[in-house]
Amino acid sequence: MNQEIVTETLDDGAIGLITLNRPERHNALTLAMWRQFADSVRAFGEKAACRVLIVRGAGERAFSAGADLNEIATHRQTPEGAAAHHAVVEDAFRALTDFEQPVIAMIHGYCIGGGCELAVACDLRMADERAQLGIPAAKLGIVLGVDELRRLASLVGVAVAKEILFSGRRFDAAEALRIGLVNQVFPADKLEDATFALARQIAENAPISVDATKALLNAIDRGIPSTELAALQRTFSEQANLAVDARERIASVVSRRERPS
Repeated sequence: MNQEIVTETLDDGAIGLITLNRPERHNALTLAMWRQFADSVRAFGEKAACRVLIVRGAGERAFSAGADLNEIATHRQTPEGAAAHHAVVEDAFRALTDFEQPVIAMIHGYCIGGGCELAVACDLRMADERAQLGIPAAKLGIVLGVDELRRLASLVGVAVAKEILFSGRRFDAAEALRIGLVNQVFPADKLEDATFALARQIAENAPISVDATKALLNAIDRGIPSTELAALQRTFSEQANLAVDARERIASVVSRRERPS
């Protein structure tokens, strides 16, 4: 039996890759897959070499069609079952948002429901021109969690989030780019190269700067008070000042600027 969540490391561990590996079902996520996904994200978080994480779907037709509908129908027969199912799914999203390094969703084809919510929980979203994104919760009688709603509203704005969720319709890649649901769109045969190029560009930068920026932006998004944000920023700045890597990078830039042309 094939593994339904596959993990790899690239570039001497600097890039982590998680693949949703159920292409015959458009990478629909079972409860076991949601759990394994969360465990895999946290495992990468413990790898000191990992600078960037990429999430993708296997095959050419879908990033993910979302949660497995057969399981949803079974688990949501009781309020307790629905709550338990939601807790497992939300834990996977939390693993992504708690991950200290940048996370990139590589989106090709269908990115629907829980699959779209998973992509929204990533930091960046790179899509191919065939991508179809949507969250049809209203068609299924499902109410998203508060954290899921906040992430979506933070990404596209409250008004657009309402349109996405009230209508339950699918957005093609061009429209998803226009409303801010994805960062960039590429031809299908260029998506992988573009995503890995971005990951390598990020991985080459100073980790203290990238990781601190992610933490600060996430704190701003959560509405952390200004005094706490300022204290957090000072802590990160002090860590950066002590980092040999950061000092060497600054010295290198200064040297290049002072070098005669």
